[in-house]
Amino acid sequence: MPFVKRNQAGEVIAAYAEAQPDAGEYLAPDSAELSPLVSAASAEAGTVQAMTESDLDLVRVLEDLVNALLHKNIIQPTDLYQRSLIRTQAPICACRG
Repeated sequence: MPFVKRNQAGEVIAAYAEAQPDAGEYLAPDSAELSPLVSAASAEAGTVQAMTESDLDLVRVLEDLVNALLHKNIIQPTDLYQRSLIRTQAPICACRG
């Protein structure tokens, strides 16, 4: 990288590892013009990582809730959808205190 694509104002709007039909200009990897693209990509990756961690935390909470409800016989494994039933056939884990 980077072969860059520019908009009509001459600003870099995309960077590619290989030359493209509309991105044939090569810039040095440490070029200041690439900083906004690199910063935006880093920020987006951080947001995706945070959302993934949040989703995984929610899944753990839901698993604990289902296990607690199963353990107290409030719901039965047959009350769950078939895909979820496969996961509940493992021994019920001890509730986290």
